[in-house]
Amino acid sequence: MKKHLLAVLLLLLPISSTAEPDKEPLDVQEWLIGCVGLSNGNIAMSMDINCVALAVDYCTMGRLVPQRSACTTDLVSFFVSRSNIILAGLPDIPPNVSTVKTRLYQSRLERLRTNEVDGACLPPEVSVNGTPGICHIAEAGLRWIEARSLARVAIEQNNEVINP
Repeated sequence: MKKHLLAVLLLLLPISSTAEPDKEPLDVQEWLIGCVGLSNGNIAMSMDINCVALAVDYCTMGRLVPQRSACTTDLVSFFVSRSNIILAGLPDIPPNVSTVKTRLYQSRLERLRTNEVDGACLPPEVSVNGTPGICHIAEAGLRWIEARSLARVAIEQNNEVINP
């Protein structure tokens, strides 16, 4: 009985190991856009955070080693470019919000527009092969999440949908 089980397992091993490389990996940017497209209402910020975390996991663990560098580089480029687009389109003063909320909004907006960072990743962390380090990836992702959060405040009264 043990011999039969071992024979079946040995027959299945080559099938599973050769099937994986033939699969085309998902485009992480497309997947992320689809994921955050589901985020709205009270859970929007939590969904954005979860989507970013899953995208980073996909790039750092869900890809074959040779594909990880391109995936993380694309992900950081996406975060940076989309953050800049969102921030450029935001008003300096959000419409129809309280004075306190306006001050918080303006403070956060100024910090993001001037690209101030907490310094956790300074100097920029880069691995040996030029791939962005995890701290740099997280910093870019958090900046994008915060830009989306500010966009929600700015358009809250209009019930508009923010683009990723």
